[in-house]
Amino acid sequence: MLLICYGLFCGGVENYMLPFNAFVLAVGIWAYWHVVRQHYGFMRLYQVKNGERAKTNARQDGWLMHLGLMLPFVVFVLRHPESRRAFGLPAQFPAGPSWEHYVFAAIVAVLAYLIVSFLVREAARVRRGEQLNVPKLLLFSAVLPLHMVVCFSQSVLSAPLITFSAFVTIYHDIQYHVLVYCHQQNRFRNNANAAEHGIAAVLSKNVFIFGAAAIAFGLLVRGFGCSIQVYDGPHQCFTPTLIGKVHLFGNVYSDTLLGAFFLGFPCHHYFVDQFIWKPSKDQRLQQDLKLQPATA
Repeated sequence: MLLICYGLFCGGVENYMLPFNAFVLAVGIWAYWHVVRQHYGFMRLYQVKNGERAKTNARQDGWLMHLGLMLPFVVFVLRHPESRRAFGLPAQFPAGPSWEHYVFAAIVAVLAYLIVSFLVREAARVRRGEQLNVPKLLLFSAVLPLHMVVCFSQSVLSAPLITFSAFVTIYHDIQYHVLVYCHQQNRFRNNANAAEHGIAAVLSKNVFIFGAAAIAFGLLVRGFGCSIQVYDGPHQCFTPTLIGKVHLFGNVYSDTLLGAFFLGFPCHHYFVDQFIWKPSKDQRLQQDLKLQPATA
C-alpha cells in the first residue's frame, strides 16, 4: 500500500495516502471482527460442554453474539470524530435529525429485541426445569455490556481512536491466553512425548512460566517498537534511536513503514486463528479441549 501511495505521490495525486489509510482502516475492522468471532467460539464451546445441542438455540445465541457486538461497533464508528473522518464524514456527529440518527435508533431497537428475546428464552428454560448454562450466561453478561458501554459512552469519544482496541480486547486477550494455556496443559500433561513439541511444552509447564513468557514477550515487542519510534517516542524508551524519523516521501517517514510491518503480526494471528480452532474437524483438538468426541 505504501508503494502505491508513493506512486500516487510521484504522479502528483493530492490524496496520495488514501490506499494506506484504507488498509489501516480495514485492519482495524478485521481486528474487531476477529474479537467477535472469538467470543462466538467461546460461546459455542460453552454450549457444547454444557449439553446445549439444539441448533435453533445455538443459532439464536449466535445472532445475539454477532449483532450484539457488531451493531454497537457501528454506533461507535458513526460517533467517533476520527472514524467519521476516516469514512469521509464530518468529524462532529450531527445534532439535528439525520440519517445517522435513524441508524442509531434502528440499532437500539434491534439490540433491545435481541436481548429481550434471549431473556425470554432463558426464562422459558427455567420454567421447563432445564438447567441454565451458567458459563454461557456469564460470558454474555461480561461481553455485551462491556461493548455497549464502550461504544455508546460519550466519554470514549474524547479518547484517541486507537484506545478503543484496548477497551474491547483486554478481556478477550486474557480469555484467549487462558484457552491456550488450558489447551497446552491438556496436551502436554502426562505426555511422554511432550518434549517433541519443543519450547511450546516448556512455556506451558505451569501458569507462572506461561504468564512470565507472555509478559516478557509483550515488553520486548513494546520496547522494540518504542525504541524505533513506532510507539510513544524516545522519552519512554530505554534505547531510543532516530530510525523512526527518516523521511521517505511527502509526509511519510520510516515510522509509518515500520508501523505497517508491525501490523503484519496481528494480521497473521487473525488469519491463522480462522483455521486452528475447529473442534468439529479435528478430533485431537476435541480431546485437548476436553470436548466429547461427537461435538460440533
